[in-house]
Amino acid sequence: MSVVICGFYGTDTEHLVPPLVRTLRAYQHTIDFIKIDGDATKPELILQAMRRHPRKIIVVLDPDCMVHAPLNQLRHIRGDVALLCAVCLVAVARGTLCAAAPWSSGLAVVRKGSFSSGLN
Repeated sequence: MSVVICGFYGTDTEHLVPPLVRTLRAYQHTIDFIKIDGDATKPELILQAMRRHPRKIIVVLDPDCMVHAPLNQLRHIRGDVALLCAVCLVAVARGTLCAAAPWSSGLAVVRKGSFSSGLN
């Protein structure tokens, strides 16, 4: 499966898109960035991108993302959805540790495939 780099931006982040698109074009990626109004949600926009690019792996980037290498290797991630996030250990009562994973990376990889029952 091939990879399509998608993104969504509003008026407030429009100035961030041209440098990102230049970088992605330098890596010869297929790009699909659209300007949105404030009413759309990310899940809705990702579903629209999946409809525009059937049988493709959708990599969703926030417009303030910085790309330093080609993203083609993301097609090898196993699963329907992959989110890159920082995981940190949080101390809880009685010395127990808990892992917390805040959504902060601005990267999502979405694939319509056979992994819908869970990650392998």
